[in-house]
Amino acid sequence: MRHAVCRSVPTNQGGGTRRYTRVALDRRACFWVSAGVVAHVLWTSAAPAMTYRLYASEWHLTSTTTAAIFAIYPVVVVGVLILFGGLSDKIGRRATMLLGLGASFLGALILALAPDVSWLFVAPAFMGVGVGLTAGPSTAAMVEFNEGSSPRRASVVATAAQAAGFAAALIVGGALTQYEAIARALE
Repeated sequence: MRHAVCRSVPTNQGGGTRRYTRVALDRRACFWVSAGVVAHVLWTSAAPAMTYRLYASEWHLTSTTTAAIFAIYPVVVVGVLILFGGLSDKIGRRATMLLGLGASFLGALILALAPDVSWLFVAPAFMGVGVGLTAGPSTAAMVEFNEGSSPRRASVVATAAQAAGFAAALIVGGALTQYEAIARALE
């Protein structure tokens, strides 16, 4: 079985010398990791939007401010796709996906810790960078790591991963947002 996505990991072998062993995932594992990133892209695009209602009510935001917060995300995604759409061809799919996942994580962290409304403009910008960087490379990686005779398998699994990510964002994100709204009402 052909291995992909290799990296060197240091191991100590007595006497203080460092040796490096290759850690590799087979093509099937790379395919499913890429599918997980595809699901993450849709999770990241949908889940934060549900929390804006809570922030709007807590901080008494106007509808214009809330709309502006919503608008940051798609503007940044489109900008990143236009400006950095070919980045994975230059630095590699894995590196681009890792940068995107890091940006998405940072955006989620900023959103969770937001002390005031200005942070609500920064968080979706980072999430937009994350989605813009991971959307193309993750689906391209799925096509590259697709095994078997069916070339449609990658597109079917990518579509299912997108649906799963979106559904998880709506169900889990909606449930957590509703729980928070109820908890705030009981205080």
